[in-house]
Amino acid sequence: MGFRVDKSTVVVSGASQGLGRVMADKLHELGAKVIVLARSKDKLDEICQIHNANKLYNNQFTKSYSIDLSVSSEVVEFGSWLRKENIGVDSVICCAGSSLPKLFTHLSIEDIDKGIDINYKTCVYLLHVLIPFIRESQYESRNVVILSSSVAFYSFIGYTQYAPLKCALKSLSDSLRHELGAIGIKVTTVFPGNFASEGYAEENQTKPSITSDVEGASTPISVEECADKIFNGLKHGTTYIHTDFIGWVLNSFSLGFSPRQWFPFQVIFALIGALFARLIDMYHEYLIKEWLSKNE
Repeated sequence: MGFRVDKSTVVVSGASQGLGRVMADKLHELGAKVIVLARSKDKLDEICQIHNANKLYNNQFTKSYSIDLSVSSEVVEFGSWLRKENIGVDSVICCAGSSLPKLFTHLSIEDIDKGIDINYKTCVYLLHVLIPFIRESQYESRNVVILSSSVAFYSFIGYTQYAPLKCALKSLSDSLRHELGAIGIKVTTVFPGNFASEGYAEENQTKPSITSDVEGASTPISVEECADKIFNGLKHGTTYIHTDFIGWVLNSFSLGFSPRQWFPFQVIFALIGALFARLIDMYHEYLIKEWLSKNE
């Protein structure tokens, strides 16, 4: 069954701003009942006020739950709240995450812990609590959507606090796809490129110039365009969703056991990657060595 959310209940994490906020708005517009999660209660209350003032049908709702998703006890309590309120869950979209681009030796232990908390624990804890709800759902379209990143296919200097956890989410999603797909729950992994969110602006404040050099010139798309690309991929049942061409190319270069999108073309790019990707990486290594000799 294709992606549908009309009159279903969808949980969105990281919903107070950026992509999570836009995803929640679009779900509401599509007729979903939405539960928005984040730490910022005021921002969540604002979303609820706007959504509930513009219902598409009488029993549509948006509810908020202020929570630190990296704290397992709080996530378990959220599950208990759902049971107490008699709220079922049909789908979940895990949007929480942030990046702190720095050289590894410039990161503090607290920075590393924050990366693990925000980029992995917020997702794995929430899924552990919600998947039993989704298994119980009788809705025709049940979905688990996990936001990874295009750096999961090619990690490079500056993203040591971020990329390893996005790789972990890819691995988690692949495992869940096997486990849940067999019982009719669609697991989708999203690998966004750059998009102009509040988090992207913060990221650029600490990003080393060499990280930008390796990353290459990239004009970020708007958050709205990013969300539209994700929903379009979900509508078409795409298992790995990319929001830019370079992400698709990086996926093709590391194809392996991954799900295919435009299968014949990916095989061609996989062959190109096998021939030339290492040469590109060697060039990046040269740039990094030159940069470090001047800056470290």
